[in-house]
Amino acid sequence: WCLSADDSLMFMSENGEIPFNLTVRAEVVQTHVERLPAGKELLVVGASLPKFVEREKRFGVRLYQLSHALLAASPGFCLVHPIEARTCLALLRDTEDVTRVALEEKLATGAAKVAGGLMSIGFPIMAENLLIRLENGNMKVEPDNPFQKDVTLNLYESAISSRMRLMWMCMRERVLREDVSGRRITKAWTPSEVNDIMDKAFLKDAASTLCLQEMNVTEALARSVVEGKWEYEVLCQEAGEENVAATMGYLEAYRLARTDILDSLSGGCEPQKLFERIKGWHTALMQPFRDHGLLEDESYRFYRRKEGFVIGSDHIPVGADEVPAAMDTLEELLAGERKPFVRAVLGAFFLEYIQPVHKVTGVLARLYLNSQLVCHGLPWITVGEEDQSDYQRSVEEGSVNLFIHNFAKLIAKQIETATVEMSKSC
Repeated sequence: WCLSADDSLMFMSENGEIPFNLTVRAEVVQTHVERLPAGKELLVVGASLPKFVEREKRFGVRLYQLSHALLAASPGFCLVHPIEARTCLALLRDTEDVTRVALEEKLATGAAKVAGGLMSIGFPIMAENLLIRLENGNMKVEPDNPFQKDVTLNLYESAISSRMRLMWMCMRERVLREDVSGRRITKAWTPSEVNDIMDKAFLKDAASTLCLQEMNVTEALARSVVEGKWEYEVLCQEAGEENVAATMGYLEAYRLARTDILDSLSGGCEPQKLFERIKGWHTALMQPFRDHGLLEDESYRFYRRKEGFVIGSDHIPVGADEVPAAMDTLEELLAGERKPFVRAVLGAFFLEYIQPVHKVTGVLARLYLNSQLVCHGLPWITVGEEDQSDYQRSVEEGSVNLFIHNFAKLIAKQIETATVEMSKSC
């Protein structure tokens, strides 16, 4: 058995969505539907298998080989799934296998689309090479661009890197439609204003941010920790040791983020480069857990080495082996982005999408988001209890359907609300 050509491409492109159904080809079965938990299903089709089948490393799923899958994909695949199709085309390193399969299986239509697709993503030399090889094998085809527009990708990148670049291109324009940076009170906060803003925000922010991570943290607990008038054992008996450790860690990470924001305002670190500082925030966040032996070693590493899963989500985060490449790509995209609002929204979103660390990725995402806002004269925002379900739902929509509008809209609404409140207090 193996997955269909289309579903094979979905796997190869690092598409992290748990699909409603998968089509499985098998030679010795009658076509039928297998019902699965959570409303999912397998469509098992009695059909011949490709000559070569490969086992995907992460989940052990049996797939078409890349070249054969691109050639045998359904006619509308590139239009319905342009990100996945472009990502897989960019994985081709040469045209030898494509030529061999096209000639052996007589897949001239697919070959024309592969050639046209390669030209469309900025690989004209590879496309010409394919056409020459095919003609030498007595298959003459004209390139057929399967996409509605051309997008240039980089040669020799991993699937997750190409995918993230394509997602960024797709999402950036939609995020800009919600940009409220022009309504800010000031072009830049002074250091004393930053300190005042973050001092006032901490209690509510700590409680809301950590509750989003399923911690039972209250403003009263945050106040006790920040004032320092407490004994660890006593506070743990009252509030629970993990909640106390999380609050202690968040306070230290919050202070580090403040230092980095002030450093950015004084010219020590450009706002575009603040992403480099989140490793330090993570270390501070997890230190109390390490000091008190509360978590396994895996949780202290900045990049997880195990699979990550989001409870109740149809999105599977980036595979552990691909996390470093994904984070490098995100850092590059953020460093090259001119618009602060885009950096704030997409920086936070992609951290949630990648889930680079265990347990506290969401905390880092919201610290990064606010660092970008405050560095550009916008208020520190807190996702209150009334908006937390909308926040999680909008992250899910972006991760599964690439629909980023509601996430950007929620951040914009929070900024406007905070701006109005600050204007009243001035």
